Amino acid sequence: MKKYTLESYEEQLNHQVIHMDQAVCYCPEYLASRKMHDYPSRKLQLARAVWKEELPLTDYIGEIVYSGIMSRLGERWQNFRENPEDCTDVIFLCRAMLAEKGYKAKCRKDLEKRIKQYGGHAAPAPAWDLPVDPAGNTAILLDDAAAAGYAGSAEKFELYCKEKGLAFANEAEPVFLGFEYFACGMIKEGTKQLKAAVKKMEETGADQVMVLTAQAA
Repeated sequence: MKKYTLESYEEQLNHQVIHMDQAVCYCPEYLASRKMHDYPSRKLQLARAVWKEELPLTDYIGEIVYSGIMSRLGERWQNFRENPEDCTDVIFLCRAMLAEKGYKAKCRKDLEKRIKQYGGHAAPAPAWDLPVDPAGNTAILLDDAAAAGYAGSAEKFELYCKEKGLAFANEAEPVFLGFEYFACGMIKEGTKQLKAAVKKMEETGADQVMVLTAQAA
């Protein structure tokens, strides 16, 4: 099985760097700031140079690699048929590499503080009151992002489920999937959290899982 390490993803990293600038006119990071270092391939070019010891690690490089919206370079896989996961994966792994080399990312302490503050969650995520059928074959995965961001829609979604005859094998309690860990380059912590979330879904005994956000999917 392929390991989730930068060494194992070197080909994907090289591909992202070599293909730089092909879709800058579509890139939301660049369009927001008009700064080329906010184009994901440029971030990864800097990270790769530090990894290969072609450039020294500086706080400036660390800030660039750790900043910005992770758009997954959707504009590139849509136009050039690239794997939409590759850029996200190598950004995660490069951030972890920079941390291992000594870059102290502020997001790490901030995230740990949030998780402690919210009792194991990345956001103040309330449970939703959705129909339950213990014998059902569909589970609901209510991730933190959905539970917190769409709390105002919980009642409407409950009515929708009742109208459509939808009921779930589990209670709709928020689940921290660990995405924020990965985004901060905390690969071990993210993997542990993600495995726990998968196990929780398996314990429902359901054949399929419904999610409410693209991140959860």
